[in-house]
Amino acid sequence: ERILAGINGQTGNPRSFDRLSRLIGEQNYRLADWHVASDEINYRRFFYINDLAAIRVEQFDVFSIVHDLVLRLVRDGLVTGLRIDHVDGLHDPERYLQTLHSALAHWLSVEATDDQHSDTVTQPAAPWIVVEKILAPDEPLRQNWPANGTTGYDFLSDVNALLIDPDGRHEIEAVYRQFASITERYDDIVYQAKRFILDDQMLSELHSLARRLHRLAKASRHTADFTLWTLQEALREVIACFPVYRTYIQSETHESDREWLHHAVNDAKRRNKAMGQSVFEFVTQTLFGELPRPLGTRLEAERQTVVARFQQLSATVMAKGMEDTTFYRYYPLTSLNDVGSEPDLPALGIEAFHHHNHVRLAECPHALLTTATHDTKRSEDIRARVNVLSEIPAQWSHALTRWTEMNERHKATTDGQIAPTPNEEYLLYQTLIGVWPGDTRTSPDDVMRDRVMAYMIKAMREAKLTTRWVRPDTEHETAVEQFIRTILSRRTNHAFLDGLSAFVDSIARPALVNSLAQVLLKATSPGVPDFYQGTELLDDSLVDPDNRRPVDFDTRRQMCESLHRAFSESRSSVSEQLLGNWQSGVAKMHVTMSALQLRRDHPALFQQGSYEPLHANGRYVEHMVAFSRLHGNDAALTAVPRLITKLGPSAEFPIGETVWGDGFITMPSTHPRRWHNVLTGEEIELVLSDGTQRLYLRDLFRSFPCALLHAVR
Repeated sequence: ERILAGINGQTGNPRSFDRLSRLIGEQNYRLADWHVASDEINYRRFFYINDLAAIRVEQFDVFSIVHDLVLRLVRDGLVTGLRIDHVDGLHDPERYLQTLHSALAHWLSVEATDDQHSDTVTQPAAPWIVVEKILAPDEPLRQNWPANGTTGYDFLSDVNALLIDPDGRHEIEAVYRQFASITERYDDIVYQAKRFILDDQMLSELHSLARRLHRLAKASRHTADFTLWTLQEALREVIACFPVYRTYIQSETHESDREWLHHAVNDAKRRNKAMGQSVFEFVTQTLFGELPRPLGTRLEAERQTVVARFQQLSATVMAKGMEDTTFYRYYPLTSLNDVGSEPDLPALGIEAFHHHNHVRLAECPHALLTTATHDTKRSEDIRARVNVLSEIPAQWSHALTRWTEMNERHKATTDGQIAPTPNEEYLLYQTLIGVWPGDTRTSPDDVMRDRVMAYMIKAMREAKLTTRWVRPDTEHETAVEQFIRTILSRRTNHAFLDGLSAFVDSIARPALVNSLAQVLLKATSPGVPDFYQGTELLDDSLVDPDNRRPVDFDTRRQMCESLHRAFSESRSSVSEQLLGNWQSGVAKMHVTMSALQLRRDHPALFQQGSYEPLHANGRYVEHMVAFSRLHGNDAALTAVPRLITKLGPSAEFPIGETVWGDGFITMPSTHPRRWHNVLTGEEIELVLSDGTQRLYLRDLFRSFPCALLHAVR
């Protein structure tokens, strides 16, 4: 104790800490201020979180220790599937998945819990593994990976883009650019954000990679004059221009890897014409193992390390530069600013949606289908509501102008800059539209105000333009908080609140239809539907930590029981009850329950059934997404409307003959004639006309705005 007291020193006596300083200096680490990490840290981290040191799971002994508990949980039947988070951060994803797959197969082939009363050995089950992989629009999941598919962000992007009006989306982008005075191309904004991450938060990783590459360059007289600075600049530019998260250049190089890398190198050359082009060629040759002269064993090992570190770094920079920076800088339609999607992603046509489902069924029929996770930037129901703006760009532009004029007097100026900036104000209004209560007659309470303020502070810090996590501009943040507090006060700003409420009320029903459509498409498309906690009802959550608030399971349980009773007692009035109380989220709960019960009762139909696109006729062709699932004598049919503000008054739900007229779906002769609508209890029979079967939309949506039919044999 006396020795420790002497080493610990005494406050107020700097010299008394010399012994402690010498002791620390003898360790295998150096204690440093956390700001130093971005310049000097020499170990791999999870993104740029210093406390999360990366484990070298590519080493088998490390893998075995790390996965021991997980493998035992799988063997004992307590865990039935594994979700691999941020798979692109691994040294070699393919090799990791192969190792994991083999380990799972081995454990599953052993007798469960060594049951002494059993004379048989359990047959090995196919391990169920999904990977969190963010795919570019034209990027497929690697088919040689032993995984059942992705965690579903590709589906999230598909179903979200399906519910966006392509024409209105472009109009909204023009409105946004003018309002926020943005002239840069989206690709340039992503490039600048990735450059910022590399120069600021990932500089030490970039510098470490450049030093390794420099050692390879010095090994040949042809490349010895590439300086460390030149190589670092070349690496920075290629990574900043990378169009996907990463390549997978290990023992075998795929053609797509070459295409992505050549795309990045060519873009880097275009942006840096003053740099010598040969340095980019050296980078390419190093990554593909195509240097003019063979390397020795030691340098070849160094080259392979360069390849692995380059790929890991490019994935990290894409995640932090695009998802966690660009998505908070550029947002014409905020519903597109989510994981797996992009702000400039075009709307998805019905045929493209069907094509993606066909591909999913053929290549990864047991992949996850998600519409919300712990990482999504805003909830599925907020996206569903914001998507309606693409159908009414003129009304959105008018409201934006009017609200800006109303609230101009509440802004402040800090350091010569208006707070909030026009870009921040634009984000705030779309956020308010998303989180506004379902019952628009209510006023915002303190909880909602605090949530919106916390979200805006996080969004501004992630954007890294007016304030940052590392060095917050408290004056600007305080001014924005005061602006939000003032405009959301009915005492000081009732005119704005009334206008906002009226606007949300005008789009609330189309937004609900979008929400129901998402649920039903997710629950019946090829794949495994994933429901994030709390999304059984209408969910107004924003990015974490907002989407990690406690879930009121008691309310959900009671609603389930009420729905069971209502449906068993009076099927004819259930739709009326659901739509009459739609603000409570009961309609969404009903669709979720009904679809999952049908899946449970007919597993083969949804796990192995074929996928048959169906099309409406005439003017309804772009307003109807429908498909059937067939397996033997079993059949189900899903139908949801889209872009419904163009079908009739947005204050009404799209049901009945007044909306759907004589519209119909031409049904293949292989489909049964009689169907049961599991959402409403109604019986529907196809109509024979001119030798073909017709399913009339007025019957399909007789009392509810989406349909899930099951064949009556």
